[in-house]
Amino acid sequence: MCGTSVLSELESSLLMKINTPIPSVIQQRYNSLLNKRDKNTLAEDEYNELIELTNYTEQHGVQRLEYLAELSKLRNVTIDKLIEKLELNPGTNVAG
Repeated sequence: MCGTSVLSELESSLLMKINTPIPSVIQQRYNSLLNKRDKNTLAEDEYNELIELTNYTEQHGVQRLEYLAELSKLRNVTIDKLIEKLELNPGTNVAG
């Protein structure tokens, strides 16, 4: 096979999920609200929106970690080694 590897359908699916970023419109709004919070100019409704977006981004990160764990089990490597092999920044695609 000339040193190339063929990914299973499951591995390909997991890699796609791992690399799916938070939608840019959500990321931009989240960053905007964080900026307003840091400047103490956040209105109450914006505060509630920030909480919702924080929950969303945290859940996205949890799901991403779950996909990484599943892929690491398939490949029989630690999550740290998988992150290194895939050249991922642990914070990539995670809001903050």
